[in-house]
Formats: sequence, C-alpha cells, structure tokens
Amino acid sequence: MKFIRAFFNGLKIEHLWGAAVLTCIFIYVNTQPILPYDFWLHIATGREIVATQTIPTVDTFSYTRAGAPFMSASAYWLMQIVMYGVYKLGGGALVALCQSVAIVLTYSLLFYVCVQVTHNYRAAALAIALAAVFGYGNWNVRPQTMAYLLGALLLLLIYQYRRSQKWGWLVPLPFLLIIWVNSHPSFPLGLIIIGCWALEALIEAFKTGESRKAYIPILAVVASSAAGLVSPYGIKIGAYVFNLLSASEISNYIIEWRPPSFETSYGAAFLIGLFVSASLIIYSIKKISLMETLLFVIFGLLGLKYIRGAVWFGIVVAPVLSQSIASFLSPQKAPVSKFANSINRGILLLFVGIAVLSLPYFKALLPFSSEKSGVFSAETPISAVQFIKTKRLRGNIFHAADFSSYLMWAGQPEYPVFIDLRFDTELYPLSLWDEYASISAARPGWEEKLAAYQVHTLLLSPKDQPALILAAQNSPNWHSVYQDENSIVFTK
Repeated sequence: MKFIRAFFNGLKIEHLWGAAVLTCIFIYVNTQPILPYDFWLHIATGREIVATQTIPTVDTFSYTRAGAPFMSASAYWLMQIVMYGVYKLGGGALVALCQSVAIVLTYSLLFYVCVQVTHNYRAAALAIALAAVFGYGNWNVRPQTMAYLLGALLLLLIYQYRRSQKWGWLVPLPFLLIIWVNSHPSFPLGLIIIGCWALEALIEAFKTGESRKAYIPILAVVASSAAGLVSPYGIKIGAYVFNLLSASEISNYIIEWRPPSFETSYGAAFLIGLFVSASLIIYSIKKISLMETLLFVIFGLLGLKYIRGAVWFGIVVAPVLSQSIASFLSPQKAPVSKFANSINRGILLLFVGIAVLSLPYFKALLPFSSEKSGVFSAETPISAVQFIKTKRLRGNIFHAADFSSYLMWAGQPEYPVFIDLRFDTELYPLSLWDEYASISAARPGWEEKLAAYQVHTLLLSPKDQPALILAAQNSPNWHSVYQDENSIVFTK
C-alpha cells in the first residue's frame, strides 16, 4: 500500500518516471494491430476444445496431414480457451485491450521489484524502459503473454522472499508453474529462475552454517518441478520442449528463432542493449548476487541463441539493471510542496487520459497509417478468405504460410490448410516445408506438385510469393479472380 499511496500523497516528479514508461508501453501495445501469424490458429484450437470438450490429439485443420498425431494443444490449451473466450466476448478490440493490460501488468510487477531493491523510482523506470526495448518485438497476441506475466510474478515472489526470508512468499510458486505448463511450453524458464535462486540460497545456507535453511529452496525446487508435470503431457513434456528447440523447421522458416543480428531493428536493439547492460553492471559500484549473475549469463545466452529469448532477458535482468543504474544516480529526498504535488497529479491524469485515448476502441478516430488503423493487421487475408467462401471456390487451397492461421479460423471445415505455422510439433515434416518453399518459388514442376495435392485455388502473398504469382499469371491453367494490396486469388 505504501507504493500506491506514494503516487497520491506527496507525488514527486520521480514517481512520474515509472508512470511515463508504463504509459508508453500501454500505448505502444494498444496501437499495434494483431498480427495473423499464430493468433488465429490458437483461438481456432480453443474453439475446437470448447466444442468437443477434449484437447485435440490429431490434426483436423490441414488436408496434407489430416489425422496425423498432433499434441501441441496440450501445451497451450488453457490459454487457447482463454483467448477464444475473450474473442467471443468482445472481438479483436477486447483481445487487444487484454493484451495491453497483461503486458503493462508484467512490467508494473517488475517496476515494483526494481523500486523495492533500489528505493529509487528513476532507476526503476530506466531499467523498465531498457527491459521494454528487449521485449517490444515479442508483444504480439499469443499464449506466451501469460508466460511473461507469470515470470514477472515469480520474480516478485523470489525477491520478496530474499528480502524478508518469509517462506510464505514461496507458497504460490508451484501453482504458478501449473498454470504456466498448461499455457505455454516456455515453463522451463520459470524452473531456471527458481533454480538460480535456490542455488544461491543453498550456498548461503551452508556458508553461514544454517543448513536448516537449505530445506526451503530444496522444497521449492522439488515442488515446482513436480508442478511442471501437471499437464496432459505429464512426464513427456520434457521431450516435447526438447523437440521444439531442436526442430530445424523453426530456425529455417521463422526469423525470431534465429540468432539476433544487426540486419533487423529488433536484433540490433537486443545486441546494443546487451552491451549497454553489461557495461552498466561492470562499471557500477553495486555488486550483483550469484542468482543475478546466473540469470544474466543464462538468459543473455538464450537471447544470443534465439531472438525470441530477448524479451526474457529483459524481464529477468530488470532488477539487476535498476540496482546498477541507481549506483550512478543521487538520491532525491526533497519535500514536495502542495503546488508541485497538484501539478504532478495533473501530469499523472494526463498520462491516464492519453492511455484511454489509445484504446483499440478509438483507433478509427486517430490518424494512424493504413497498416495500423485496424485492430487486425492489414496482412490478415480477411477479405480474400471471405471472397473464397462467398464464391464457394473449389478447394484444395495452396496458400502463403502466413495466411494459414486466419484460414484455420475462418475457412474451416470447408477449406483446410496446406501447411501452417505449428512448427512446434512433428505435424509437418521438413520435406513438406521444402515442398512448400519449392512451389512458392515456382521452381520447375510446381504445377505438377499442386496437381498431386488436387489444388484448385491459390491464395498468395505478393510480398512472400512473387515468383509463384508471376508463374500463375503466365500459365494458361490459372486465372486471377481476386486481388487486394496484400493477397491475390487464382483458380484453376
């Protein structure tokens, strides 16, 4: 409660630093359209789970692998149901709002942790701003959003225990892991965070001769690890995660599963941010603990291995960065006059007003570019799929992979997909992905391959499949029946 009262009683300008950063995060997430890549496939699966009252174990979305074993939903089922329920309740606008709230709550929890360890609002705000730079490229609507929130809450509980040594703070850990393991396969990251703290606590217990204190971290690790087995996968969840990380399809076809590089703005932001973070820690007078050192190294390596890991690096090192930043800042303890307090409250209300204006419900009133003006990204083939359904074009459809997610939602069951972005299973072998790439590039024999799959309709992306579009335009066997800025439809 002290933390809340500080914003209203004696509100200082330094308190507004955190409000400014969190408001910027909220506005940024609110104004980003929902990308189509895997949002629709998750709510389509949620719809199937609700309709059948079972978690699917075989594929029902594709015609190339229909009936093949499909266990991925067992790792996402809880969030898939939640996402589908939110969409049914309030459409895309409510989904976008819930996403914004979840992301801001994640960084608000981290901000609270940073304030607790530094007692410096400016340092905490700057650390959260840097953490946001690491994370902004991975804030699209997906089940992983729940993992971010659970990870931040887990860190809060551990830091509160380290500060108070009251074991009650650790009681929720297994329950968080149960939610996590049924929401997203990144749950081992939670176990790594707990493990880094437990190792530090064990070493400290034996160094001080208080070996009885070692029981608490051991019990926390055992209970949390056991909680990680409470899922439809059970003990097989470890093999699933290993297969996910080792699948060559992922690194071959998804940029975010490749190492960061200066070729992309997000990759450059991570690499520069990693250098800045390391420099702050090295040159600050604040020495970081064993747990914090381990988290920095492990999650730094994760970010260097997969650009998708950058967001997690930002989350776990935010408290470390805040301590390092605080060592360079002088404390501010000057009293606040009533006039200054009133001005600061006015600024805070201004932040709130701007945040409200940024809500997805008001996007049509704001001067956004065509790419950002809608709740859903312009890349989503809503009009093209509607045309195909209205005209009842003949299937099977060969389509851009990025269009598969929406087609799984809007085209089922009449129009199953050729392939989709469920890379994290053995559903689509690498040979099928290679065939998809060969057809998309219009390599020799592309029409014969389409004929073998009995394809009669093409739903193509000018951005990703220009060669196939040109080849179809030059072929007497295909003619264009629909075209917009982001998609083109051919029939045979």
